[in-house]
Formats: sequence, C-alpha cells, structure tokens
Amino acid sequence: MGQVENDFGAPLIASKLGGAVALLFPALARRIELRLPRPAALPATVGGVAAVGGNVAFLTASGNESLAIVSVIAAMFPAFTVGLAVFFLGEHLTRRRLSGLVLALAGIALIVV
Repeated sequence: MGQVENDFGAPLIASKLGGAVALLFPALARRIELRLPRPAALPATVGGVAAVGGNVAFLTASGNESLAIVSVIAAMFPAFTVGLAVFFLGEHLTRRRLSGLVLALAGIALIVV
C-alpha cells in the first residue's frame, strides 16, 4: 500500500460511473421513467453527496493511515445506520442493539490503542 499513489479520484469516478451505467442502460432499454418525485429530490441528493464524501474519506484515510485501523472503523457503518434510524425514524434502541454498539466501540478502542 505504501507504494501506491494517493490518487483516489480515478477509481472513485470509475466506480460511480460504472454503477450509474449498470442501472441506466437497463432502465432506458425497458423505457422506465427516471424522474425523481420532487419531495424525494433533496434527501436523494444529500444521500448521494454523503455517500461520495464517505468514499473519499475512506480512500483518503486508507492512503494516509494504517489500513488495519481504517478498515475496522469503516466496518462500523451499521452503527451509523442504527444511529440515523434512531434519530430520524424514531426507532427504539433495544438493549441488544445498545450492547452490540457498545461492544463494537470497545473493540475499536482496543484495536486503535
């Protein structure tokens, strides 16, 4: 990893374009309307920008920090999903979920330290 340049732009753009093409061509071939309803436009845009930002942050951290630590922290993305569900959707944080989150965070602390 230390011999690879920190140029994350090309792989990131290629992966996003590849995903868009993989979804766009079948939709066009089946003549599916690709119009997003107006109320969904802002959340979709924010989600897309956040996803790309997360990819850029991961690739930047992978090039600048220990990949072992970065990959463990990146594997915690379900914890962020749980937090967002509690905050935005009013999901209940059960004892089981809470204990899983606490154990996962404790595991990260043990690995990083």
